[in-house]
Amino acid sequence: MQGDREKILNSNFDGYLSRPVDARALAQELDRVLRHQGDQEVSADQVSGSKGSGKAGAVREGT
Repeated sequence: MQGDREKILNSNFDGYLSRPVDARALAQELDRVLRHQGDQEVSADQVSGSKGSGKAGAVREGT
C-alpha cells in the first residue's frame, strides 16, 4: 500500500520490505542490520523485529 513504508519507518522501525519479498532485498537488509549490531550477540527476535510484533516486512533493530 502507498505510504506503508513511511508509516513503518516513522514507527521506530529501521527497515521495511514490501511483499512479495525479494530474496536479494531480504539478504541485503539482514546484512545491513547484522552489521549495524556490531559485536553484539543477535537473536532471531532482534532480526525479525520483536516477539509478536505482527508487523510483517518490518525490521526493528536492538529491541
